Amino acid sequence: MSVLCTLTLALMTPTAPAADEAPLVVTKAYPIGDLTGGDEEASWKLAEEIVAAIDRDAWATYGGPGSVRVVEPRRSFLSEADEPPAEPKKTLVVRQTQEHHQTIARLLATLRTEKDRE
Repeated sequence: MSVLCTLTLALMTPTAPAADEAPLVVTKAYPIGDLTGGDEEASWKLAEEIVAAIDRDAWATYGGPGSVRVVEPRRSFLSEADEPPAEPKKTLVVRQTQEHHQTIARLLATLRTEKDRE
């Protein structure tokens, strides 16, 4: 009886997918207030540019693991400032593979370099 139970449990226990089947997905925050001036529409346009720059199958909309959100970080209760910042700071919160995060970081660095040249 014990062998049967062990065999049944072994067959029913889910196994982790192989590393090449399911890449590790990581969530990272990218401050973008300097690129968008805190503008909501510009922030979402930048998010769309990032999605377009990466393989479309990498995003949840198309069946992939990735997602992107535009958020405005809230002031922490640990903050020493009494007043909230004058301009809200927009941040992209991206859930994606490490490889795609590297692409995103390069894209944002390029955009910042171009903005500095203007």
